[in-house]
Amino acid sequence: VASNIGRLLVTVVSMLSIYFLQQRYSMSASGVDEALFQVEALREFVLIDLDSNAIPNVSCIESFNSLLAEKSFSSKIDQVFNINPIVTQSCVEF
Repeated sequence: VASNIGRLLVTVVSMLSIYFLQQRYSMSASGVDEALFQVEALREFVLIDLDSNAIPNVSCIESFNSLLAEKSFSSKIDQVFNINPIVTQSCVEF
């Protein structure tokens, strides 16, 4: 008997960590998805193991963000943690 397990569940802690990454580094859902596949330090931050196939896809990330916005949690989270995107500054030569 074959069972169809599908993708593994991602914890709320991991999804919130992904949200923090998105807000801090001004990343889109597809940008953070790609970054999680490429950067081990980001996977460690969000407590996701590449071998477990638990990296959420873009639609999962977008759905979670929509849920946060729908319940007005995103603005509350931003206020509590004072999340500000990192602004890159260009070097000026004199």
